[in-house]
Amino acid sequence: MKEFIGYLGPANARQQAFTLSVKRRYNHLANLGAAKGMKQEGYLFQEEPSLSKENAASFESLRSAASDEKSK
Repeated sequence: MKEFIGYLGPANARQQAFTLSVKRRYNHLANLGAAKGMKQEGYLFQEEPSLSKENAASFESLRSAASDEKSK
């Protein structure tokens, strides 16, 4: 029972580190996709260790940043 309740409690350091790594990987892949012409709409994740999923920049802003880089 204690193990189960501990699981439901606040995220421990390992869980927070894993969550942060997943958010970073997702954002990295979204940046790559935008640079290669991905048309899907969505948002990056704020890169912080909590289990919440807060939106950051939109994919549209990534595409415009990528096109600005190409024009330089």
